[in-house]
Amino acid sequence: MVHGNYYGIQYEIFLSKEIDFYDDLLPIWMEVRARIEIEKDKNSDQYKLIVIPYQQFNKQLHNNKLFNNYIRENNEISYNKDLSQQSLRGYKFFMVRQYEKFIKHETNLPESISKEELIELIIESDKLNKKTWSDEKMSEEEWREHDKKQSELFKQLRVQRIICDPEYFEEIKSINKNLLEQVNFTKEQSDLVEKVISHPKLEGLIKWHGLNLIDGFY
Repeated sequence: MVHGNYYGIQYEIFLSKEIDFYDDLLPIWMEVRARIEIEKDKNSDQYKLIVIPYQQFNKQLHNNKLFNNYIRENNEISYNKDLSQQSLRGYKFFMVRQYEKFIKHETNLPESISKEELIELIIESDKLNKKTWSDEKMSEEEWREHDKKQSELFKQLRVQRIICDPEYFEEIKSINKNLLEQVNFTKEQSDLVEKVISHPKLEGLIKWHGLNLIDGFY
């Protein structure tokens, strides 16, 4: 069996809370005559509805040069474990993927740090990453502290290396928008979206709706 990464674009609705399948979701299915999936977003922990799954847009993206560049770069990063935190910022398609996962739907972003502070964090993170593969003798407690600090820095950096520079942040958002504009809706898809977002069962529950970049492993 062949395994690998997949990438796509799908139309999603982020909800303010989980809805009941029988009382809420099933009536929507019956009204729109389509199967709308609900799941918990693995990055934001918010519940979302998948209105148009990525498979329906795959044909449009198959020979799309921009989207294929996005796939190629992210695949390259996923199999290259030797890149430093500093060099990652040069891979803007990878940064777009990080923005989509950890920033785009985050309602409580931290305050941005300065570029100088970012460099200090990157240096510290790279030192910790190298220590992981060194022969240094540390106690079990010291390794636990090391791993905890490494994890905290990793989470901080994946956001700060994008938002700390306003010009860079806008560029990443612009590339994200450009990628999503590579797909077009059919009339049937547009009608489906309109019916779902205006359904009485979702009144007051929609936090956000639109196209998202998605990926996974098969």
